Amino acid sequence: MKKGFTLLVLAITLIVTAITPILAQDFAFGGAGSASTGFRQSIPLLATASNGATLSNLGVTGAARTPSPAGVLGAGYLNTILATGSGFLPNGNRTSFNVVDLGVGDVDGDGFLDIMAVSDDNSTSRINAPAIPAQTGGVGNIGRVTLFTGIGDGTFGLPVAVSSAAGFSPTSVSMGDFNLDGASDALVGEVSTNGLFTGNFEIFSTGNLASLGVGTPTATTARVASVDFERINDDPFPDVIVALNNSAPGSGTVLVYPTHGQPILSAPTTITTQGSIGFNATAGRLPANRAVAGFQSNLPFPAVGGAVDTDFDIGVATTAGLEVFENTTPQNVTSPTFDPTGVVLAAGNGPIGFLPGDVNGDNSQDLVVINRGSGTVTCYVANSGTPGYQVPRTSVASSQPNSGTFSNFDGDGKADLLIADSLNGVTVLKGGGNGTFTVKTSFGFNKTLEPVANASAVVSGAFETLIGGGTVDDIAVGDGFSGVSPTGLSGGVYYLSGLRGDIPVRLRLFTAISLAADFDGTGGLNDIALMEQ
Repeated sequence: MKKGFTLLVLAITLIVTAITPILAQDFAFGGAGSASTGFRQSIPLLATASNGATLSNLGVTGAARTPSPAGVLGAGYLNTILATGSGFLPNGNRTSFNVVDLGVGDVDGDGFLDIMAVSDDNSTSRINAPAIPAQTGGVGNIGRVTLFTGIGDGTFGLPVAVSSAAGFSPTSVSMGDFNLDGASDALVGEVSTNGLFTGNFEIFSTGNLASLGVGTPTATTARVASVDFERINDDPFPDVIVALNNSAPGSGTVLVYPTHGQPILSAPTTITTQGSIGFNATAGRLPANRAVAGFQSNLPFPAVGGAVDTDFDIGVATTAGLEVFENTTPQNVTSPTFDPTGVVLAAGNGPIGFLPGDVNGDNSQDLVVINRGSGTVTCYVANSGTPGYQVPRTSVASSQPNSGTFSNFDGDGKADLLIADSLNGVTVLKGGGNGTFTVKTSFGFNKTLEPVANASAVVSGAFETLIGGGTVDDIAVGDGFSGVSPTGLSGGVYYLSGLRGDIPVRLRLFTAISLAADFDGTGGLNDIALMEQ
């Protein structure tokens, strides 16, 4: 009888297995999804707004772009589904995605650009946003580093997210090849979440965001405002540049760490600025994720040790203007040194960001200063063939700019500027090729898509080379928390495809992914389910 019962159970099992493909199945989540689930490649889905309407050209207006024809895929992918439980975890806890900075690079080494987002969801440490509601059940909000791996066609693989160092939240990010392995690494500036504003930074590497090491600035109350990767000394490895937020009016601090390609960094060289970094008397500390950069200056600095001065200097936006510090490191010396006096280039009111780049196509680095107080940008165009800069040119930017990037926005061969504004989304400044810029358009997206209300960063690049993109840049916008929205808490990352007329797509975080199964019983067609954060 026991044998007969066993055969009966086996027969029933085989029958159920045979008819399963035509039955709808339930699902349950049993952990975080990853690339190993087999669903890394994105599957295009037609995007719809939260009111159910199909998204059309809701992106940039008046930008001389041609939107995708009706019926052609415009936006919306496996990992970019819109308005589905935004801001809520499965257990009912509310979270935000308070993005404070973005970076672009090929982190996983597959030849396609990826997007790195750093977010600070802790109300104690964040300074770019209003107070963020805590999660229920006594769970504290944390800082995160999130990688969206580009596939080369405007879609992204399932995001990889790790927490920042225990007790710290991110403030800024810079991309570079720290260990010269051919893939981009992320240098992340951080601040403590205990209210003491001590600073920290980490270097993350490879597609799984392994932490290569942690450094702690030596200054007290050292909230990190801005970071940069640049080769300062004579070895081939990029070094770490850290600008610290001022906690009071007065001089600021920049630290330069020689890396030698090793996770354990040498003692830093300290630069003291005349003006304050990321600070004003009314608001106190301000977000300043583009305050400092290493660049090749065109100032008439003297030769160092008899050699022509072609090394990289340090530029930092302060309340005094753009302060430039000459790199005086002798050849074959790894510990960097700088002229402590510095040169101050006049800018507008409240300089907050510094962007070195080539605005006129002569292969020399020109200088752009973002002025938060006056809502302008100041541009210094390098003289061609001789040291020095032309008379600075000032252009209107936006009401309260705080970050930005150069971009090939309209494909005319002249460098444009994208400016992130904490009040008005993103402003596109069309480059005139001579250091002047004019407002081309501003965009904050349609209300049904949850508008960009607190833009913290904007980056651009050619993300769609696999499908013929690259004639114009694609754009990613980091949106900071701005309050409770109809579908949860605001904040996140928007991706805008240049090839498709800059229709915005929201990049989301996911906490889990199911195995494939026929959930809806449509006749053997496998579905998958995502759980969104």
